[in-house]
Amino acid sequence: MLLGVQVCVYCNRQYTHTYNSDIGRVRPHFDHFLDQATHPYLAISMYNLIPCCSVCNSSLKGSETCSIRTHLHPYLEGIGEHIRFSVRFKGTSTDYTKLWAGNGDVFDIVLKTDPGTKAPFTFLKRAIRTTRTFKIKELYQFHKDYAAELVVKAQIYDDAHIRSLLADFPQLFPSREDVLRMLTANYTKVEDADKRVLAKLTMDIAREFGLS
Repeated sequence: MLLGVQVCVYCNRQYTHTYNSDIGRVRPHFDHFLDQATHPYLAISMYNLIPCCSVCNSSLKGSETCSIRTHLHPYLEGIGEHIRFSVRFKGTSTDYTKLWAGNGDVFDIVLKTDPGTKAPFTFLKRAIRTTRTFKIKELYQFHKDYAAELVVKAQIYDDAHIRSLLADFPQLFPSREDVLRMLTANYTKVEDADKRVLAKLTMDIAREFGLS
């Protein structure tokens, strides 16, 4: 609860709220980043317990061996700007009517290395391995409808439209960031990625299509 982590730090797809009462309680799963079999003395170390969702902890990672030499440690580092989601359209032209209809055959959600990244090769190698362990690319194909809506919004709300909303409703939108949060229904800053599910996907797609 003190960490304030609201979303799974591995997949950013599931909420990990903590609730405690006399008649029921809810809390996230805790992944032992360094496995208990090899490191039993770290079994109850807070630095080795990662709050995450049951899918990432039990269904995907399971007993896979991780270390700071092979995977990214959520407490120490994050993918951030170095690895980003992107929309890769199929074919030579984009039919936005099919996109709006939620046709998943129009595009794929892929992971890319940010062209301007200065991350060391070893970091990128560990980042890619982390995304593979938690099947990030595969699972995010289930969120194509969400990504499609972001792409459509980006076609509607160009920079002039965003500035107009900011000027017309100063009592609602103190800053441009507030307008973007309303349009995307999510957070769009890297530091806020742990506040709502799919925030990382949102900020990456919004930026790619100019809704940023």
